[in-house]
Amino acid sequence: MTALAFSLIVGTVLAGVGTLASSHYSRSNKDGSYADAVALADAGVNSELVNISKNLLSLGNVHQLANKGTVNTSTGSFTVFVRPYGTACNGTDNTWAPPQDVCIISTGTVNGISRTVEARGTRKSVFDEYAIYSYKIAVFNGTGASGKDGVEGNMGTNGPVTFHGSEGTDAINGTLSLNGSGASSNDTGANVNQNPDAVFFPTVSQVAQTMFPGGGLTWLQTHNANASIMMLRSADPTLATEPTIAGFTAADVATKLTTAGFTSGSRSLGSAPLAVTTDTSTLDAANTGTRFMMPADPTFLATSIGAKGTPVYFLPPGDYYFSDLSFLNKGSWIMLTHLCDAAHPAIRIWVDSNSTSDDNISKLNVIFTDPSATKFRLYYNKCATLTMHGQAVFRGSIYGIKNGCTNGPGVDLAGGNEIYGSVIANTFTIGGGSYVVFPNNGGNDSTDDSALWYGFKDKWKEDSWNGSGTVFTDGTQN
Repeated sequence: MTALAFSLIVGTVLAGVGTLASSHYSRSNKDGSYADAVALADAGVNSELVNISKNLLSLGNVHQLANKGTVNTSTGSFTVFVRPYGTACNGTDNTWAPPQDVCIISTGTVNGISRTVEARGTRKSVFDEYAIYSYKIAVFNGTGASGKDGVEGNMGTNGPVTFHGSEGTDAINGTLSLNGSGASSNDTGANVNQNPDAVFFPTVSQVAQTMFPGGGLTWLQTHNANASIMMLRSADPTLATEPTIAGFTAADVATKLTTAGFTSGSRSLGSAPLAVTTDTSTLDAANTGTRFMMPADPTFLATSIGAKGTPVYFLPPGDYYFSDLSFLNKGSWIMLTHLCDAAHPAIRIWVDSNSTSDDNISKLNVIFTDPSATKFRLYYNKCATLTMHGQAVFRGSIYGIKNGCTNGPGVDLAGGNEIYGSVIANTFTIGGGSYVVFPNNGGNDSTDDSALWYGFKDKWKEDSWNGSGTVFTDGTQN
C-alpha cells in the first residue's frame, strides 16, 4: 500500500510538471511569435523605405493603399502600404507622392499572430547631400587666387573628375565619392571613396512634373510669375523712402516699384521689354550700402557688390519660366528672398529650351535679400552651358539634369565666384578662384525640394488590435 501511494503521488507530481512544461512551451512559442511579428512589421517599414527610394521617379512600384505589398519569409510574412502622413498618419488622400512626408503601415504575421506598426518617413532633399554632383564629367582648372579652387562640402560623381591644378582632391574639403563603374579621378587622394552604385537624380522635367502635376514645364509656360518682375520708377531711382531692406515689404513691391514689362509669355530674361531704370542710391553701393548690397565673404575672397549704377530687376518670390538667361550688359538682379513665405517659399527660375545656345550671366550682379540658401533655385533644362564668371556670393542652388544631351546641362564657374548652396548638373567646370560652399546642418533643404531618397524620421508606434490606443503596460503605444 505504501508503494502504491508513493507511486500515485509521484505520478501526480510528474503529470503536473508535464502539464506545466507543456503550458510553458506553448506560452514561449506564442511569446516568440509575438516578438517575431513586430520584428517583421518593422522589417516591412524598412523594406518600403528602400522601395520608395528606388522608385521616386515613377512611384509605380510603391505600395499604396490600393495595392498593398506582401512578402513571405521563412519566419512569417509582412504586409505594407503607404499613405500621406498629414499630421498624425491621417492624410486624407489614399495615394501618397513626394515631397510630402509618408506614413508607412506594416503588419507582421507569425504563426497566426499579427502586430501592426506605423512610422513616418521623410525625404532627403536633392540639395542636402552634396555641394557638387556631376552626372557626367567635372573639371577643376587652375589653383585660384586663394591657392585653390574649391568645394566646401562633399562632392559626388557618376563620371570622371579631372584636376588640372596642383591641389588635386585637396580642392575638396570633404569626401569625393566616385559612384558607379563610370566614375573616376585622375587624383586619388585620401578623401576619395569608391562606391559600386551610381546615384540617380530626377531630371528637371521630372522635378517640374512632381511640383506641378497639372503639366510640369508645359504648365509653367502659361502659369508663371514673369509678369511680376519689377524695376525702379524713373521718377524715383533712389527709392529714398526705404533706407533698409528690413523695411521693404510685399506692399512696397506693388506701390513703390513699377513693371519691367515682362509677361507670362516673355522668354528671355536677358532683355527687358522696357528700358530698365538705373539705381542711383548710395544706399545700394558696394561695401558701404545698407539696402540692396551683397556683403563680401573674406573667407573665400568673394567681393561685395551693390546695385548702384546699374539697371535693376526686382524678382519677388514665385516661379519664373524662360528659354534663356543671357545678360551681357552689366546690370543687377535683386532676388527679394526676404519676402518668401509659406505660399511662396522660394524664388525659382526654370530655364527650358531645346536650343543648344549657351547662357552667359558673367557681367551680372545677383543680390539676395536673405542670406539663406534655401530660398533660391535655378533649374537649367538645356543641352548647353550656363557660364557664371564673377558675381560674388550666389545664395541658392543650381540644378541641371537632362537626358539625351551630348553637351550639358552644364555650369561653368569662375572669376572669383562663390555659390553658397549646391550645384547638381550633367557637367561642371570650376576655376579662377571660385568656390561652392555647402551650408551646414541641413541649411540647404527647402520644404518643396525633390527627394534623393527617403528614410525613417520619427513617430513610430504600434497600432492596438481593438483601436484602444493602448498596447504596452504603461498605457501607451509608442
